[in-house]
Amino acid sequence: MNQSFNSTTISSQQEEEDLSISWSTVAVTVICSFGVLTNLINIAVFLNPSLKDATYRFMLSKSVVELIYVLINIFNILVYCGAPCDSNFTSFAGQVFNLGFSSYFTSCLAIFGVLIENFISLKRLLLIKNKRTLENMAPYRVLLTLLIVAFLYYAPVFLVQKINEIPISRSLKIYLPGSTDLGQTSVGKLILPVLTGLRIVLTVVCLPIINIISLIEFRKYMRRKESVRGSSMASSRASQLDRISRNNSSIVNKNDEVSMRVLRGSVAGGDDRSIGRCSEADANRRGNKNKNTRDYRAILNINRMVLLISTFYILGSLPYTIYFICSQFISVPFIYASVAYIAISLMHGTNIFIYYLFNNQFNQILNSYFKKLCIFF
Repeated sequence: MNQSFNSTTISSQQEEEDLSISWSTVAVTVICSFGVLTNLINIAVFLNPSLKDATYRFMLSKSVVELIYVLINIFNILVYCGAPCDSNFTSFAGQVFNLGFSSYFTSCLAIFGVLIENFISLKRLLLIKNKRTLENMAPYRVLLTLLIVAFLYYAPVFLVQKINEIPISRSLKIYLPGSTDLGQTSVGKLILPVLTGLRIVLTVVCLPIINIISLIEFRKYMRRKESVRGSSMASSRASQLDRISRNNSSIVNKNDEVSMRVLRGSVAGGDDRSIGRCSEADANRRGNKNKNTRDYRAILNINRMVLLISTFYILGSLPYTIYFICSQFISVPFIYASVAYIAISLMHGTNIFIYYLFNNQFNQILNSYFKKLCIFF
């Protein structure tokens, strides 16, 4: 159901695949430890006041969510490390962690991340189409709404799953995950797969469609902008040439009775003044062009970053998607689940490389932080 280690799957295969579970858990723990560092850096950069675009507020919240996710997965090693952790796994505290954090909370974070990705992509699409419906919405209100939706979305987990107390002797009890009466019915067994299936649809179907449409619309938008800019420049140049021509004609008429020498001087002077005005207009035009170029590059950087992050999110979720779909119909070796969990952990810990390589503002701010850190030490 969730994106962290599923305790039911682990417990059913624990005797057979203890070694695989142990090594996969260790691998995930190492990757998530690296993810803690990278997400802390992301948060520090996105908190910089120079990043004014609302998209960065959503990227900040996404980094916070990913930080919480990797922290939870680091603690998974205390429960899911294999045979050495059997006593932790079968303790009441271990099952509270399994049901409350590893199962429910990480699933809420997963759907929250998917909703953020879809909202950011949809917002950029509408902005490209010059529709500011989502642009005018306060980011923190949107995030609070999405967070409430995420926690309510996976609330049914407590209706179909519970902690079973199993007496071993008079003085010894163990605790294992189990199903409630509703969870044992045919309808109850479908609830969690359907919820996870809908989340997967949002990730691998809706998100790619939105991003593909955004890319197509953005290219159309930039072609229209270049066309309008070219027409405007041609019209401006024509009006300037017409103005120069009128000035020269006026000068010739006013100096018709003067000698050819004076006439030439006057015309030359008129040409100099006209050329001066033309040069000033050219300078203004170049300044506007440079500003438009900077604006274009800023928009392009943000759109490219959003597109790449979404693509990376889809690719990182794909192994888990395949594993989840196959596990509904056939018995899947746990090694494939391990690969899926490792891919998801990588996804949550390596976004910093995309931010750094494909966003100039993020790159500059992070470089300045590193320089200050080097000076400090």
